[in-house]
Amino acid sequence: MTEIRAPMSAPAPPQPLPDALSQPYWDHAAKGELALPRCQACGTWHALPLEFCRKCGGKPSFQVVSGEGEIYSFLIEHHPVAPGFDGLMPYVVAMVSPREAPELRLISRLDGIVPDEVAIGMPVRARFVDHPGGDFKLPVFGPA
Repeated sequence: MTEIRAPMSAPAPPQPLPDALSQPYWDHAAKGELALPRCQACGTWHALPLEFCRKCGGKPSFQVVSGEGEIYSFLIEHHPVAPGFDGLMPYVVAMVSPREAPELRLISRLDGIVPDEVAIGMPVRARFVDHPGGDFKLPVFGPA
């Protein structure tokens, strides 16, 4: 007897696992807002949610930023590296310096840009897309 199998669908990308520190980020993202942690005491921006500021020990809170920035560095992905992104290849992963915190580097996928036309210093703007396989929205950057 021959076994009949349904075609396998592409696996979903890994899903975020919010915790108490990162939940405000995801709450803002669900509303289409890019928010970054900033120390309430000294004003230092942080790329990751922290319990205490690395500079002064103050308490960071998330602040909404414009989503505008520029490409600091990038790579063009031609080979599968994570499940769920195979259909996007080739795609660009970039380090983006946000306008409000140019010392930070946010890592994100670029969208709406031909990979061969990406350049360091290119102005970009965040928009939010549904993350396949879950209920999250993620920022991707595209031409400003």
